[in-house]
Amino acid sequence: EAYEEWTKDELYERAQELDIEGRSDMTKDELIAALRS
Repeated sequence: EAYEEWTKDELYERAQELDIEGRSDMTKDELIAALRS
């Protein structure tokens, strides 16, 4: 996925769907890394 083109809000919503812990404290880059892992 081209997550770099997503807004931070979109990335956050995706992280919520995947129940990624610590997402509320993550930067956009950290969210992208977490979604890719």
